[in-house]
This record gives sequence, C-alpha cells and structure tokens, in this order.
Amino acid sequence: MSAANWKNVNNWHWTDKNCFDWAKSYFEQTLANLELTSGDKTVKIAKVTSVSGDVDLNQRKGKVMALYDVELALKWVGTVAGKEDEYSGTITVPEIAHDTEREDFVFDTRLDAVDKSNENLDAQTGNELKELVRKQLSSKLADEFLKFHEALISNNLGDVYIKASDDPNSTTSSAGNIRTEPKIILNKNSISSEPEHVKAFKAGKSGLNLDSLSGGYSISTGKITMDIEFKAPPKDVFDALTNPSTASLWSRSSATVSSSPNSNFELFGGNVSGTVIKAEQSKDSANTFVIVQKWRLGQWPSNHFSTVEMTITEGSNSTKLGLVQTGVPSNELEVTERNWTHYYWDPIKATFGWGFHV
Repeated sequence: MSAANWKNVNNWHWTDKNCFDWAKSYFEQTLANLELTSGDKTVKIAKVTSVSGDVDLNQRKGKVMALYDVELALKWVGTVAGKEDEYSGTITVPEIAHDTEREDFVFDTRLDAVDKSNENLDAQTGNELKELVRKQLSSKLADEFLKFHEALISNNLGDVYIKASDDPNSTTSSAGNIRTEPKIILNKNSISSEPEHVKAFKAGKSGLNLDSLSGGYSISTGKITMDIEFKAPPKDVFDALTNPSTASLWSRSSATVSSSPNSNFELFGGNVSGTVIKAEQSKDSANTFVIVQKWRLGQWPSNHFSTVEMTITEGSNSTKLGLVQTGVPSNELEVTERNWTHYYWDPIKATFGWGFHV
C-alpha cells in the first residue's frame, strides 16, 4: 500500500485498486489444464488465449466491494483413449461479472475444422468431444468462476484496507472499540443483478439523447436493413423474439413480448418498447414467419416510433432473418444498427448456441 493511504484514518476515504493484471494471472493459472474424462474421451483447457475487461477492488468507510466484468477466450483439446490425435476448439465466455449467477454463464463452444486428410480424425467424434466440453467441462469452469470473487478480495484486500492494528492514526469509537475487520459487501446485496448491457440500455447509453428534438420539430429519419443467419429452425428464432420466457433468457432481463397483434412490448427495463402490429406464420410457407412492430428507444423524441419488419425464412443450411427498419432518427442510425447486433443477435446466438459453426 502506498504511503499516502496510511493517512486514510479508520479507512474513511475511498481507495481502489485495479486488479486486472492479478485477475489475468489468476485465470491463466487456475483454468489451464482443467480436465474432465467421460468414458474413453478426455477434454481439457489447453490455454487461456485472452482475458479482457475491468477488475477493481474498492473500499470506503471500512466497506469492501469487488466490481468486475471480464470476457474470456479459451482453447480446449480433446482425445480418445488409445488414439494419439487431438481435436481442438474454442470457448468464449462473454461475461464473468460481480453480478453474474451460475446459471447465467454463457459458454460459446466451438470445434475447430477437422483435417479431412487425417484418417484418424472424424467430425462425429469431434462433435462428441465438443458436446462433452459444452455440457460437462463448462460446469467445472463455472465452479472456478464462482471462486473468483472471494479470491479477488482475499488476495488484494491488504492494498485497499488498513488493519486497525497497523494504523498509527486509527481512532476509537464512542464505545472505545476499533473496527478490526472490514465489512465485505456481497455482490448480491450491494450490486444490481442486471448485466452491463441492460444497465446501459436503462441509462440511455445506446445513442444520442434526442429530447431536444421533440418540441414540434420535424425529425430527419433513415432506414436500416440487416440480414442475419441462425443455426436454428425458423420457429425457434420466432419464439426467441415473441415468447417472454425465451426472450428473458437472451436479454438477461424481464421481457414483455408477445405475438398478439396490438399488444405492447418492453425489453431492457423499458428502454426498448413498442407495439406488435403482426407476428405470425406466413400463409404461403410453413417455414416462414413475419414480425412487424412499432419500435422505439426510450431516449428518442416523445411519441416517435420506427417501423420494424422482420422476415424469418428457412435457408439451405440455416435460418435467415431479414430486418428492415424505417423511421429511425438520422442521428441514431449507426448506433441503432450496431445495437441490434450487440443487444439482440449476438446474445441470442450465444445463449442458445445458434451461432455455432464448424
């Protein structure tokens, strides 16, 4: 601890420590070579390929809080007993945060392309190993992630909190007692359980604030078109967007959505809202679904809605979703298009594994 912090009598002032380097080393040491065997198949984490995000430990008035949001990329390898050749793949964990529950961890598990020239390797075995990683090794990873919070505090506490016995400036309370132990703030009691992207939406950080344009001025608008592919049946993609139970999973927040015409919908704490015009299976094709909505962001001018039209169709190897959005305020075009990907398509693919490709 720096000399300046020794003037922090009774731990009254705010102190903090950037613990990212420690966290990076922690994950590299604890996750590498994590292994699981089932029958004749063994899978393990070969390497932590990247760690990114923020990790901080804070203290004020004797209260200690750990705040972090980390993304991990891992390399896994798998083998079959009696065979020397290895299969390999990757795992991306988009969020390990101070407010993440065990069931909320997402493991985007992929298998590297199998070398077809190697007769000892086959895609079926590779996929079986990938499923072993996704279903069982991921559980062991989750166990390690849940240990991180306590390890972060116990290994770095001395840099933000001064023990009373070590503080020559410490004063006693009216009862004559000195606080000798810090009060550790548990994440469930002190931090919202909402992930960062939901907080961003609620805080109106998805783009520019356009309230100044709502006083009777005409609004310049534009159009967004997008084409997205999912490794899932069209009906499942349709349900992900119209079923509240399913939408709550990928949005990581309470979702009010519906396929009923004229029903209202809300996502991300109400920052995305609107009215369903139509959400139904096409009369011309059993594998085509259409969704039409009046759609707005909370920070758009009052009573201004865009029109969103989504067409979900079955392709040869995937489901294709075509989106056309008209009436988007011109100043919001770029950020709105980016947020469709960041807050809708990427979380849907990661949550249900619909972005997987070999």
